[in-house]
Amino acid sequence: MASKPRAGSSSSGNSETDAKTVLPADHLMFRLLGDFKEHTKVKIDIFIRDDKIRIEDFFDGSDAKTFNNVLEGLSEVSKYYLNLIANALLQWRSSQHVIPAKSISKPKLDGSDTKKDSITPLVDERYKLIVDYIFCISLLTILNSLTKHNLNDQIGTQIESICFDNFKLERRAASPIIPDLCASILGQLSKYRLRSVSTRFFKEFQLCQSTNTLKAKALPIVQGIRFFKVKISSNNKLKQSLEFLSSYLEFFKNSRIKGDLRRAICEVLASILRPLTEEKFAPDVLYADWVNCVKEMYDFISRKTKKTKDILTSYPLLTILLCCGDKDFFIKNFWGLMDSFIKIKDKQIRPFSLESSQYLLECYLSKYSEQPEEVHERLHQVVSHVFPTGHSKKLTIGTNDSLDVFIDIICVIGNSRIDFAFEKIIFDLLRGGDPKDIYITTPEHLAGTRQHVWTVVAVEPDQTTQRTARKVASTRRIVYRAAQDCHLGHSHRLSSQVDCCRTRLHALQVFDPFGQGCM
Repeated sequence: MASKPRAGSSSSGNSETDAKTVLPADHLMFRLLGDFKEHTKVKIDIFIRDDKIRIEDFFDGSDAKTFNNVLEGLSEVSKYYLNLIANALLQWRSSQHVIPAKSISKPKLDGSDTKKDSITPLVDERYKLIVDYIFCISLLTILNSLTKHNLNDQIGTQIESICFDNFKLERRAASPIIPDLCASILGQLSKYRLRSVSTRFFKEFQLCQSTNTLKAKALPIVQGIRFFKVKISSNNKLKQSLEFLSSYLEFFKNSRIKGDLRRAICEVLASILRPLTEEKFAPDVLYADWVNCVKEMYDFISRKTKKTKDILTSYPLLTILLCCGDKDFFIKNFWGLMDSFIKIKDKQIRPFSLESSQYLLECYLSKYSEQPEEVHERLHQVVSHVFPTGHSKKLTIGTNDSLDVFIDIICVIGNSRIDFAFEKIIFDLLRGGDPKDIYITTPEHLAGTRQHVWTVVAVEPDQTTQRTARKVASTRRIVYRAAQDCHLGHSHRLSSQVDCCRTRLHALQVFDPFGQGCM
């Protein structure tokens, strides 16, 4: 095989001598690219001939095993030749998109009298769908090898352009699979090209806002950046993330951005910043400007959040922003936001506010905790509203609604304050209600039962005091009898939960510090 120039592979660290010599690895690479073109041609022909095939299922069966093996091979080669493989994929896509419609095989029509003119648009759309799908999944596969220096800037810019152009396309099909894949690609690129992809995003968004024919495309473009990766672990990464956040802040100050678009902007930013809530500030990084930007955005959104629809998206974002600041900022605003969450009575908003309070509470206990006395007081205040003592009030969520958020709140508290969780919440939930009622017939009993079982399964003997451990062992027998007393007359939901409890209770026998068992 004649030697071939390695366009775009200079950043891979290969010498000029290597570029002029065909190595055994080169044969493997060119063979893989040849196999890729051969298999894609077959897959495309099959897909466009049968309009009943769904793209989501087309690459999952046993028939796709060989093609998936080719992708795995390209993934391995891309660790050393990412530029070359990425460039080959771009050229392949470009060549496929210039094939005229008349040269594409027509699909089987099962004897229908569909006119010829109506066939071509369907074939064209299915053809472009399968080409873009193959391109996207292949690109996502090789971008797992992306590092800071191994992707040529020109190739990266081409990929970004393809992704943003896809967000603006008109599609007859309802499936969002290609835009979703493009969003994932941009997310991968943003790990090391955040400034580039974010600059392109703001440019595209402004273009849509200033052009009447493109205004409807602003929403897909915003949703296309939901997988962006922002980092604050070093000064360089922090600088790029701060540039992105500062530019994003202008969206909230723009009075022309309203309705669904504004709510999407909130949701997307919350999704982007969520991973940062688990990071602690590095001691050698200067965060002053970052904290000031977060504060400005938090204050602005707090003042503008009024309508119910806005609350549903603003509350999660306010929670995330508070968890992305420093300790002083968090402690100053923590209880004010938490208090507003747990006191909401509106049944439409209550589940969202409780979920936000759970996230806020987890950050408070694990990342920005205060003195033990202050923490204990805050937990008492939370529990008194979410789990009223003695159940003089009912839990807001009804019997047919999910109890997961209540379970999660108890779990968050139990992870750091196991004694408090048992003493102030779980035991009270188990013994609450009318004594005449059968066990576990109310959401309160069910919440207490499920959380008790899950907590005890995970807990270790040295995590509890002797007093709590004795109560745990004693309560096991109560819960087990409660599960036995539940009969088939209850709703399917309660019965299934009881079955879950009964199964998990048998597992509790592995932890019985005083040998009392659960029977």
